[in-house]
Amino acid sequence: MEEKNKQEGKQEKKDNYLLRLKKKLSDRHIYSIFVVILAVIIGIAAYMYKQKLNYESYLQNTFQSSFYEGAKYIDDVDNLLAKIKITNKPNQRVRIFTDLYREAASAQSNISRLPYNQSIMAVVLKYLTQLSDFSYAMLIKSADNQDLTPEEINSMNNLAQYATVLSTKMSQIKQDISDGNRINWDEIQKEGEANLQDVGNANMKALTGSISGVQKDFQNYPSLIYDGPFSEHIQKMEPEFIKNKEYIRKEVAIEIAKDFVGRDKIASIDMIYVTSTKQPHVIPVYRFGIKTAGDKNYSTILDITQQGGKPLWMLNYRQIPMTNAKLDMNTLANKTRDFLNKMGYPNMEVNYYEIVDSAVVFNFAYVQNGVTIYPDLIKVKTSLINGDIVGFESMGYIMTHKERVLPTPKITPEAAKGEVNKTFQIERVKLTLIPLDSKKEVLCYELKGKNEGKDFLVYVNAVTAKHEKILELIKNQNGVFTQ
Repeated sequence: MEEKNKQEGKQEKKDNYLLRLKKKLSDRHIYSIFVVILAVIIGIAAYMYKQKLNYESYLQNTFQSSFYEGAKYIDDVDNLLAKIKITNKPNQRVRIFTDLYREAASAQSNISRLPYNQSIMAVVLKYLTQLSDFSYAMLIKSADNQDLTPEEINSMNNLAQYATVLSTKMSQIKQDISDGNRINWDEIQKEGEANLQDVGNANMKALTGSISGVQKDFQNYPSLIYDGPFSEHIQKMEPEFIKNKEYIRKEVAIEIAKDFVGRDKIASIDMIYVTSTKQPHVIPVYRFGIKTAGDKNYSTILDITQQGGKPLWMLNYRQIPMTNAKLDMNTLANKTRDFLNKMGYPNMEVNYYEIVDSAVVFNFAYVQNGVTIYPDLIKVKTSLINGDIVGFESMGYIMTHKERVLPTPKITPEAAKGEVNKTFQIERVKLTLIPLDSKKEVLCYELKGKNEGKDFLVYVNAVTAKHEKILELIKNQNGVFTQ
């Protein structure tokens, strides 16, 4: 009996040992799994944090570059306006007005990219637009050997006065930055200037206040009134496509934004900015920040017009992964055209495209009764990898689209061909409506052909047979575009 009890005791100890060993192994297994899961979570978090830093760095560099480039062009404008005051002959003014026209447009392009509230910068953009348009009108007049009228000289002096104000203000901001007061453009974009005036460090408030001061300096800036050949178009231009449409509520705009981006792709959508409807020369929009699954920050920004509820501008900031598995250009063009048709933009044709990183930017123009309407332009950025729409801009279409009464051609396609040199080998002729720099539109035959191995587009007025424009067509591995 005693021997039996000893045997049972030994077996019980053995069983307990096995149970403890099994528990230890089980705990170690669970611990190992926990360590692996924790490592994966840390890895994902580190990757997302790195992506966030890359995104913020990209925005910071982009906005910083736009600011400095814009400031440089504004300095150039100030210098050119000072020079033109001391010229007294039309032929001396031609070159300066040419430079002014180009520099003012470049300044406007860069300043418009900055993430400031449009109500702050609208008056500056209006000034730069009018300066560019005025310079072009005076360029044409000077090229015709005509003197400026006293009214035009007065307008020029006003432009010069405000150029100096703007140049001085931008120089002050650049000096502040040089003194160590860094502008955090990412914070300005996310929070808005009004919020940054109330919170944040003193340096940021001082810098944003400096740029806000531009608006005060320009409060008394007069609208230019001059009798140039293009003044009616310059002064009275309004968005044709939406001018008679109803204004929509924010809730309606949100639904339009969801349909445009794709409801299945959206994790959250917030309205981050609303344009005042009282601002001149600005298309009022609702601006939305959109997050997809896993986003900490907005990955897509989208503007919907308050009048008519039309998408005006969209950009997806997510980096498109580089891969060799790319869709062919015809497939992408057709997919993008289908998207435009679905969004309410029918009869659009691709004219040019350019590859940018892992995406392609298509230029679409409207077609009316077989005539390509080049002013009605929409630019769409499409991923080369999966065909997703990652960028959109419809300013040209919004500003000019309408059903036009087109003139009847007074010359034939054959007659148009006879207007170019015989060495120009014509490959195709089609009717187009093109915008001139004056913002007027003319019906032209577009003659596509070659000369000395280079591709050109020649535009011959279909009514007067006048040569309106010649563009070189550039074809390379990155796309097809003109210059």
